Amino acid sequence: MPKQKEARLNRTSWVLAIVIVVLFSQSPLSALESEKDKGPQASSVEDSQAKIPLTFKLWRERQIAEAKNHVVRRSNRLQLAANGGLGLSSEDFNFDKEERSLNEAIEALQHAEERSDRDYFEIYLEVYLSQFKGKPESLELLMQSISAQEGAEILGALLKRRGPGPSSSLGAALKGLPSIQ
Repeated sequence: MPKQKEARLNRTSWVLAIVIVVLFSQSPLSALESEKDKGPQASSVEDSQAKIPLTFKLWRERQIAEAKNHVVRRSNRLQLAANGGLGLSSEDFNFDKEERSLNEAIEALQHAEERSDRDYFEIYLEVYLSQFKGKPESLELLMQSISAQEGAEILGALLKRRGPGPSSSLGAALKGLPSIQ
């Protein structure tokens, strides 16, 4: 075996060993197991039949699980290529590019795990729940699946975004009405 290929294989094996230790020391399946326990509400936007948005907790767990899965897929692909399992010659497979991709996936996972609940909540509201903007039946189903406290947190966060007082378009409509403060 050429020394360069052997060195690359050793480096790849070392990186994979670290990835496996990091991933499995933090129980990567816990998010998937908790999703399984949730039953029918564990549906997602991607499912064509799904109309129930994920709860914040389940959505957050899924984000981290997907980041972990991405690392595993990248490291598996790299390991397969290093062992010749992809059916590609070493000239056809760009190890440096794949290693960069794996490192980016590891970095994304670290960011996902370090992100605060507040940051995740902001992303949940801005990105995830905004997909259901024109689907009141989906939002109603979400409200039925969460606690009153969780609903109040979502509503409070949305009201904070609007800022104090009525919007300019609403201001004209309210003209002449008594104040209810």
